[in-house]
Amino acid sequence: MTPAFRVFADGTDATAPIADRLLELTVTDSPGMEADEVALRIDDRGHRVALPRRGAGLRVQLGYLETGLADMGLYTVDEVEVEGPPWTIGVRGRSADMRESFKEQKSRHWEETTLGDVVGRIAGEHGLAAAVDPAIADRPIPYFAQTAESDLHFVTRLARRHGAIAKPAGGALVVTTRGSGRTGSGMAIPALTVRPGDVTTVRATLRDRPAHRAVQADWQDRARVSREPVIVGEGEPKMILPHVYPDEEEARRAADARARELDTAKGRLSVEMPGATSIVAERQVALAGFRDGLDGLWTVTRAEHVLDGNGYRTRFEAEAGKET
Repeated sequence: MTPAFRVFADGTDATAPIADRLLELTVTDSPGMEADEVALRIDDRGHRVALPRRGAGLRVQLGYLETGLADMGLYTVDEVEVEGPPWTIGVRGRSADMRESFKEQKSRHWEETTLGDVVGRIAGEHGLAAAVDPAIADRPIPYFAQTAESDLHFVTRLARRHGAIAKPAGGALVVTTRGSGRTGSGMAIPALTVRPGDVTTVRATLRDRPAHRAVQADWQDRARVSREPVIVGEGEPKMILPHVYPDEEEARRAADARARELDTAKGRLSVEMPGATSIVAERQVALAGFRDGLDGLWTVTRAEHVLDGNGYRTRFEAEAGKET
């Protein structure tokens, strides 16, 4: 198949001027509040390519002429580099939904509300819609403090406590259960089956079990004026979470979420394959036909799509995963 791309600058198709000058195009899809990135390297012979302005919006599409192109996101140009001879132009951009306002530190608290309501309010403050997995949207938030903390860090911390991951994408602040294979609307995304013939190289690191076999979270029993433990898992060594939770239910959710994270440490995977736009962070990939220890579900943690003189290829990293 024939690799193809399109680039739009501030809504105008800018593909033609660089069609025969593109040296490399890389799109990196990262998990959570890490910004997605795009990088272009362009042949600047004759200096006939106009330099994009910093702050310009870049929309990138990738794929194949025979099967069509997929939208790879909207980015804001934050760096332009000219180098030579031979002369080249480097353009780098970060996901447009990652607003600078997310980094402003705030102090406030939330009480007697729900996860969905908190995410909805924060999303609205940054001009985004809210898309929260219905399986967790109604989780109660009795009390949660944000003290001299950016919304970026706060939402990440809040999502993590509920076994979820938060990410601004597609004009929305999306919060989904980690490794669930669901969108922010709760729609299931089928795991993508990958077989030996689909890949170029595979490298897996496997461990028998996580370093910690159990997780303990403590909660404050106000009636008995005592601190009570909730333990998820069995055996030693045991990880004890430092925070004291307001009730048993929150403590159990926090311990369960951390135990799930530890469970992913049982295996890490790195794959290179011919370009596949369907590989994105947080999607589940089902390896089939490789061997015992590799076959099964993995959750993509980072995906990189590269188009250059060698064609279009995709590299991704994944962690051992399971359906929830």
